[in-house]
Amino acid sequence: MASCIFAVPIQHQQHFELGHHSIPSTKKIPSSYINTYKNVNELESYYSKIVRQVVDTTVSEIIETAPETYLTIHELQFAGREYCRITLKEFMDVLEHELTHHIKDSLLASIRPLLEGYNKNDVIEYNHYISQQLGSILNPKQFSQNIIQTVYHENQDNKSTSTVYKIWKLMTSPRWAQTVHHESNESMALEAWLQSWLMDIEYSLKDDFDAKIYSLSLTL
Repeated sequence: MASCIFAVPIQHQQHFELGHHSIPSTKKIPSSYINTYKNVNELESYYSKIVRQVVDTTVSEIIETAPETYLTIHELQFAGREYCRITLKEFMDVLEHELTHHIKDSLLASIRPLLEGYNKNDVIEYNHYISQQLGSILNPKQFSQNIIQTVYHENQDNKSTSTVYKIWKLMTSPRWAQTVHHESNESMALEAWLQSWLMDIEYSLKDDFDAKIYSLSLTL
């Protein structure tokens, strides 16, 4: 069956072609800058502000593109399309709730412990470490899988029936088989789409961390 990964984040696409924003090797970060941001409170405020901006922007873009993405993927899964039990509203309700309530709070709460457990004088090393660790905490693959499975699991009939019964039903009911086939393909495509967006958060954080340091170092 056809599947579609629609509206892949632009930032994510650029990384394959342009690479990360980086500070030239000849550019030295002034010691006054490092000394200022060695204070854990200053560092926490600095990273938290950027995390809020990146997460808010990414979540907003995901929610904005989600309806068209869902409808496109839904239409491309021809077999069983008319029997699909998932609606756009149900998909959007779960997606918006999970994205707006879990991502930012989880990442912001992790910044302070990460800073206190890492001891380097180079702010660039902090940038790499913090963005990488926040990406691991977010865990885009698992998080996207959890969201999409919530959408499809909560709207399926006979959730508590045995595996044997489900297999028997697949073999004896063509309509049921088409429904399951459609929803399986649809959910996998949506997982891949959402994961591509969530993966972009780590890359965007690293780029924004470095870009901020680069601009500030010029004025110190």
